[in-house]
Amino acid sequence: MDKFEEWFASQNFYANMRFIHGDGLFIKDGEVYRVLPVQMSWKSWQSRQAEFDAMTEALLNQTQLLAKQKAEVEEKDKRIEEACESINSFFDNQVSTPTPREYANFIAEILEVLRGEHE
Repeated sequence: MDKFEEWFASQNFYANMRFIHGDGLFIKDGEVYRVLPVQMSWKSWQSRQAEFDAMTEALLNQTQLLAKQKAEVEEKDKRIEEACESINSFFDNQVSTPTPREYANFIAEILEVLRGEHE
């Protein structure tokens, strides 16, 4: 029994349909159910299943995009932490006042870290 027939059999109208049509309830001619209410339900089931499949695919795509964005945020957080460590280290290790060139070089290094160009 396929999922549609399992679903159909779980509905409250199933007992009545089974009483009326007996064992022939799910008999098909090719791809068409012989019992019209079953065929109508089958067509509705297919339509809803297609919508469900489309929503499932969209949800999967969104989940993958979210995972990618989360990884990007984590990478940026890591770079910010590296920049903060570098700043703290720069100022903690000073024995004299840095020259303007040393400040400029330090700022360039921080920018490289934040851009992800630093190894």
